[in-house]
Amino acid sequence: MSGRLLLGVVAIVLVASMGSPAAATASEPSPSLAVTFTLYGSATQGWGDSPSNMTTPGPTLTAYLNQSVTMVLYSADGGDHEWFLDLNGNGVVDAGEPDSGPFNGTTAFGFVPFILGIMVYRCAFHPTTMYGTFEVDVGDRTPPTVKIVSPLNVPVSQPIPVQANVSDPSGIQEAILYYTIGVGAAQWAVMNGTGAGIYSAVLPAQPGPTYVAFFIQAIDGAGNSGRSPANGTYTITVGPPNVVPLPTTGLGPPFLGFLVAIVAVGAAAVIVAAWRFGRRPPGTARGERPDNP
Repeated sequence: MSGRLLLGVVAIVLVASMGSPAAATASEPSPSLAVTFTLYGSATQGWGDSPSNMTTPGPTLTAYLNQSVTMVLYSADGGDHEWFLDLNGNGVVDAGEPDSGPFNGTTAFGFVPFILGIMVYRCAFHPTTMYGTFEVDVGDRTPPTVKIVSPLNVPVSQPIPVQANVSDPSGIQEAILYYTIGVGAAQWAVMNGTGAGIYSAVLPAQPGPTYVAFFIQAIDGAGNSGRSPANGTYTITVGPPNVVPLPTTGLGPPFLGFLVAIVAVGAAAVIVAAWRFGRRPPGTARGERPDNP
């Protein structure tokens, strides 16, 4: 390999290292996936979601497998009631079945459905008049769609907007922006819904040229997670477009890459010098300079 070619390869490594912002690795806040059902019960009228619409059977309730379910229960007639999910269909409370316990006023309890299918909920005291259908479904398993719509170049000393179009048939629970500014620490921020599926966050203005490496992760109503980009990060340049400035402080990946490239250039220079020194005319001893003709 010639000296010029070797130095050219090292130069390419150096340029590549300058444009490699660090990926964000901040801890993700845990999404909350839960549903609450409110039922009013009467021994003669059945169950309903208000005292004015109790029926037999009561309203159909639908939850997802492994979803956190909270039941808020009222005795509309002041009598004793006990809500339970009749998993085996035998009409009585069995061990392991979700069960509120007896109440004659107001009570609440929670459970997590662990069996798929269509079941019946009942009152243990009035199983033939107070019952309804409880469906447990696998639910939505498609992650939300996240598309970046904000500019990827922002002038110095201006706030840095980050916007994305986030959509899913199950709705969006939250959208989180994960980012680093220059070689700074990884951070995250909750993005605000501004309507029409647009979620936005605004990062502080920067006094000089730098870059923002970021990705966005969204959680839909069924707990599915979607990320854009699927791997790696987007980069917003702050300052002249298409220029990612070389960091001058810190020990982030771009700076370390620059140091590695400098070491590589020095090593290449040594190799080229040694190669040139090793080329000598016939009959000349190693280290001896030939006479001028």
